[in-house]
Amino acid sequence: MKIKLKAAILGMLAVLMLAACSKDEPDTPTPPEPPKGQRLVKSATSIEGGKTYRTDFYYQNGRIKRAEWSALDRDPIEFETTHYAFESNKIRIDRDGKMSIAVLNDQGYVSYVTDDKMSPTNFTYSDNLMTSQGKINLWSANYTWNNGNMVASRIKFNPGQSSTTYTYSNIVNNPLCNLDLNFANAISEELFVECGLAALGYCGLRSKKLISSIAVKGNHRVDITYTLDKDGFVTKIVYTYTDRGDETCEIEYY
Repeated sequence: MKIKLKAAILGMLAVLMLAACSKDEPDTPTPPEPPKGQRLVKSATSIEGGKTYRTDFYYQNGRIKRAEWSALDRDPIEFETTHYAFESNKIRIDRDGKMSIAVLNDQGYVSYVTDDKMSPTNFTYSDNLMTSQGKINLWSANYTWNNGNMVASRIKFNPGQSSTTYTYSNIVNNPLCNLDLNFANAISEELFVECGLAALGYCGLRSKKLISSIAVKGNHRVDITYTLDKDGFVTKIVYTYTDRGDETCEIEYY
């Protein structure tokens, strides 16, 4: 379940065009003002295996309201819409009728997520860095950090396990971009958090730099390069795989 910014996301991580902001709703708390200079991702469009996917993002008061993903090459075009509704310490998520609730801790990060089957995914943190997540008796994931970057993950499930390592570029993971673009592609599934919550900033601090490579032990590796605009915001990402052709993701901002 990535935010499907995955080209779009990921999610996480395409889709339609509507207004960037909707009218305030009386039962929706007004979030704090976004940081000065922050830019909101409008869309992410990826080409994967010759197919085009797009996600459009819509906001209210600078906070995510809706993400619409589409597979543009399918006939008819396939759509998926995720709605986010905020309460004092919860985020209610409706992904085409599949409901989830994320409960936040005192720092505003996800403590646990329940789905429509009420099966919780639990999260732990150290110094506001996500160190683990998992479902009891089903799977667990542990994350290793170094110098402010997540450098390894290990996921255990029945049966088996998966180990992934990450290296980083010298490019700063721009804190003024509202989405964490380290989650912009399916390869980031080893970092995956349900419903795009990691890319949206609800799963602890983001890595300080942008990922330059991801290697899944015994499986594949991808090298990642970025194009930035004059203000340091990513406008294009290229993923070069060892086992298939390149993929691209182009980012637009409001």
